[in-house]
Amino acid sequence: MLSAPIGAAKKCDVSDHATVLKQVFRTLSDLAFSRNSLSKFNHSAHLTMEARCQCGLIKFTTPVPAPMKIYICHCTECRHQSSSAFGISAIFPMFDIPSPAAENLGMYSRVTFRNQRLDCYFCKNCGSRLVHRTDGKKTLSLKGGCLVGLTKEMMTKKGVPGGVSHIWCKSAVVEIPEGVERWEEEPADEPGSVIGE
Repeated sequence: MLSAPIGAAKKCDVSDHATVLKQVFRTLSDLAFSRNSLSKFNHSAHLTMEARCQCGLIKFTTPVPAPMKIYICHCTECRHQSSSAFGISAIFPMFDIPSPAAENLGMYSRVTFRNQRLDCYFCKNCGSRLVHRTDGKKTLSLKGGCLVGLTKEMMTKKGVPGGVSHIWCKSAVVEIPEGVERWEEEPADEPGSVIGE
């Protein structure tokens, strides 16, 4: 914004100050709007989400207030992992689980159908699966059941920024609701491709 060399005199009039003030107020207004936009995806309006295992030994917070996207995965791997009819994966930007919780994590690794190694982290005490990571990805997957603030509203089309998708529907053992985003397998261009068969 300052175009004159350091030490050079610059004529300044009131209209310059008014323009600068307008830009400052516009920026502050944009920041307030951005924060309000984020809070609509997190009904508790916190800047992070809490997560925990079943026994409570592992607790941590996410770096953002809501998942970027949620997948309801019907693949056989997610069914075995969750011991249920499907798995729920909430996609977040990559982050590390801090100590002391990290010391209580066990890891199981497997190869995905895309031939990538998937690291699956769980609580060593209660066995709750918590996190999936794939090397080279900028995102990770938190298992939906570990998110304290996951709500019914978040599980709708407009509940999180990227929406909710049912994937691996060709392997589903439950009915997929009408009108939802669905994929017979895992979409190739999705940021959450740290999950799937």
